[in-house]
Amino acid sequence: MILRTIQSQRRLGWRNSSILFALVVTIAILAVLAVFATTASAGVPAKLSIQTQAAAGSTPSSAPVGCIRNWTVPGSPNPGSSNQLIGVAATSPSDVWAVGNTYTATNSYPLIEHWNGSAWNVVAPTEVLTGSTLYDVVTIAVDNAWAVGDIYNNGVHHSLILHWNGSVWDRVSNPGEVDGYGLGGITAISANDIWVVGTKSTPNEALTMHWDGSVWTIIAASGVNSIDRVAAISTNDVWAAGEGGSGTVMVHWDGAQWNLSPGSFQGLPFGVTATATNDVWAVSTDYSSPTWHAYILHWDGTAWTLVSTDDSKKLLGITATSASDVWAVGTDGVGTFVKHWDGTTWSIVPPPNPNPPQGIFLDAVAISTNELWAVGRQNNDNDTLTARYAYDCLTP
Repeated sequence: MILRTIQSQRRLGWRNSSILFALVVTIAILAVLAVFATTASAGVPAKLSIQTQAAAGSTPSSAPVGCIRNWTVPGSPNPGSSNQLIGVAATSPSDVWAVGNTYTATNSYPLIEHWNGSAWNVVAPTEVLTGSTLYDVVTIAVDNAWAVGDIYNNGVHHSLILHWNGSVWDRVSNPGEVDGYGLGGITAISANDIWVVGTKSTPNEALTMHWDGSVWTIIAASGVNSIDRVAAISTNDVWAAGEGGSGTVMVHWDGAQWNLSPGSFQGLPFGVTATATNDVWAVSTDYSSPTWHAYILHWDGTAWTLVSTDDSKKLLGITATSASDVWAVGTDGVGTFVKHWDGTTWSIVPPPNPNPPQGIFLDAVAISTNELWAVGRQNNDNDTLTARYAYDCLTP
């Protein structure tokens, strides 16, 4: 199974998943998740709609005087008949990238959108990449960003890496372009120290590759079937979430090799983020009749601990700026679902009120303690979903 986690749950029922990534997932997952699909239409105004609601108990004591956190839901382009945004990253409030795919009547294509501080715009890659999807993106500078995914043509998958040089998105050759490879996650320590993760189908094992500034090199990760998301603290301290023979696994790069982390983990992993060697977070989701369950896991430098469980929810992305500012996003089965960690407790953040468009968040990026972006798709089978959660300050 190729990228079983990312491509079964993050696409949560993408209507034409058979042409995207040939995943072997349970009928129950596909049936339940089929209600969550997205599409889009190009040329949408910057502010399609604005919803505001303060998140009770979520405003920290350091909040600017006279300010309150509110949601805004800008319009984002939808070039195809069905569209979704799966990964998001940012260098600043005026430099945010989101990636996913757009579907026409016959094929899927990568969808790349950029927020310039006032509007979302589509930025097409230099090459027409038929049958492809982008699952994750990382930003290093305004002129240096990377996106990863896969191309599915004639029943075969090939890993896909794109690079932004400040002007265009170009395809970058990599050793995972051979048959049966695919990528689902990316993280960067620096411009010369980047990791991508995924799966190769034959044999069924994880794929990790490292960029040293000149070339991509495959690095073995023994005992792991797939790796879906990755987060880096330093060159010798990288965490990834994936699947092994006995279920979900967490693996750690110590500068020399990937090592399986001890512990028993519930659900399928969908996101990992890290702020320090002793502060790593992950989210996972599983289904046990009659409902879904979402889990939040924490690494304290010694062991992984289950710290939060939410029934009838799915958590599909996580991001953090510090040990006291962590965000987890997903869906409650009807609309978006967001939780925030303030260093002491996890609290539910009310969604955009009255929550139109209802949808699902697939990923998020915290630009600072004052600004969060979440992306995904709406529940209308057509449109992308982008939402910003930031302080709204009143002037006398």
